[in-house]
Amino acid sequence: MVETWQTLTGDLLLVGSRTKPRHDLERLRSRLGLEPYRTALKDAWRTDRLEGVLARFVAGPGLAVKLQAGTPVDTDDRNRLEFGFARSLGASGLLDAGAVRAAALEAGASLPEVEGGDYDPLRVLDERLSLFSGLGEAPPRPQHGVEGLLRRADAHLLWTRRSRRAALEAWRGQEAEPLGPNELALVAEVTADAGEERATGYIEALRAYQPAEADACLGRLRLRQGRMEESLAALESAFTRYRTDPWPAAHSMQGALDAALELAGQKPELAQRLVAALREPFALRLLDEIRMEEAFLLGSTGEPGPDCVRLLEPVEPEVPWTAAWLNYRMRCYAKTGDDRVVGAVKDVDRFEAFTREPLLPPKVD
Repeated sequence: MVETWQTLTGDLLLVGSRTKPRHDLERLRSRLGLEPYRTALKDAWRTDRLEGVLARFVAGPGLAVKLQAGTPVDTDDRNRLEFGFARSLGASGLLDAGAVRAAALEAGASLPEVEGGDYDPLRVLDERLSLFSGLGEAPPRPQHGVEGLLRRADAHLLWTRRSRRAALEAWRGQEAEPLGPNELALVAEVTADAGEERATGYIEALRAYQPAEADACLGRLRLRQGRMEESLAALESAFTRYRTDPWPAAHSMQGALDAALELAGQKPELAQRLVAALREPFALRLLDEIRMEEAFLLGSTGEPGPDCVRLLEPVEPEVPWTAAWLNYRMRCYAKTGDDRVVGAVKDVDRFEAFTREPLLPPKVD
């Protein structure tokens, strides 16, 4: 007997057993509050409830039985799985979890066999939206459902596209309050972006799950309210936490980086503190290129200062091959008397020579 579950948005997990699987809901619920399950679900799957687990169920054994019907058994000399893997190596987009769900529905195998309690099917659909938006990916729109679910689906979609104002309007087109870490992150961020003080309630509720994301939202809220020093302090805290905690959603933390740029644009005297907050890499070097690029944008305004070399250290010797980086590097080394100025001047000359090179060779008469 084979069940199909979804782990990430594009990955499926096949679970086999000799007997027909049945899931004891009360036993599952009791385990959700125990470690390590509680923390693993919160961090990796961004949920805190049974429906968040069931949202990842794709198909029961009936689908595997249907697919097996009339299919010859693979043998060593005709192993289609092995040859199929070789032929598809390097390709992408070959697996559509939505298509598998549709096939399971057609086979009458789309719901898990459960016992010992019940669950909320509508909440399962909501949690399925978070499965995608928690990774910054647009969730598939539900094919059916009550109006509230469809409005929440719109909010998830718009949030992943950074259309925060539209996401807030979509969320407020229904009456449910956010549940769990992912919905709280969504509502906290879009409400903060509107500058509404009521966002603090959502932010503090989010803090119990993801403190770094909560600080990121608080930084955005204070920025919108013009409380710049408080915004800076919250963003510094978010970046500090992100250096040791790899679990905050990447798209939420990228929103914090964007807020830092905006803050420095409105309050240039705070830029150097933000540069200092971004100098060290985040956990597992997450968002590393974006972090270094934004640190450079914040720190390279105006003439290079006495500590300009520290801005270049993370990218040396493979400095990004752009006019902004190369020219700043050359001016920095010239100002500080660094011996690397000779190579920096040569790199600028090479860059300018390539940019002057015509796209097409000149015509010969």
